[in-house]
Amino acid sequence: MDLNDCYLEEHCSSKQGWLKSSPGIANKLRNNWDLLNFTGETDLAASYGLIHVLYPTAIAPMHWNGQDGDLNPSYLFDDPDSRIDAGTSSLPLGTGYLAGHLFPENLAANPIFHGPDANGKNNDFVQTFTNTFQSYDPGEAGYGADVVQNRAAAYPPIPTGKIFSDQ
Repeated sequence: MDLNDCYLEEHCSSKQGWLKSSPGIANKLRNNWDLLNFTGETDLAASYGLIHVLYPTAIAPMHWNGQDGDLNPSYLFDDPDSRIDAGTSSLPLGTGYLAGHLFPENLAANPIFHGPDANGKNNDFVQTFTNTFQSYDPGEAGYGADVVQNRAAAYPPIPTGKIFSDQ
C-alpha cells in the first residue's frame, strides 16, 4: 500500500466508507492527485439546517429570499431562534424541495402511500424513499436501496423534544 492509499484509507474509508461506496472516485484520485488541487467554496458546498439544504438549492430552484433579501447562508441554520416567517430556517426549503422535486409527481399535494401487497412487495412508501435517496447519489447504482434496506433501520426517529412551541 502506498502513501496515497494510506491517505484515502485513513481519511475517507475508516470514517466515511468512501473507498467502498465510491470506488470510481477513489480510483480516479489514486491515478491523479491533481484532481484535489482546487479551492473549496465552503459556503456553497456546505449544507445547512435540519434537512441539509444546499445554499445553491435554496437560491434556485427554491427561490429563497433570505431575511429581508439578505441571502446570508447562516440564515439557513435551524435553531430555537429560527423564524420561518422571517426567512431564517431551512425547514420550508428542504421539505419543499423533497416534496416538489424528488418525490413522484402530485405526491406533495396528495401524500397517499399504499403498503406492501400480500407478498410483501410493491411498497410505494419504501420505493418513494428509495428513489429519493438514489437521486441524492445517482451515479452510484443501488445507493437508494442500500440506504433504505440496510442503513435506515439503524437510525430510527427518536424525538428529543418539540419542534414547535405551544405558544
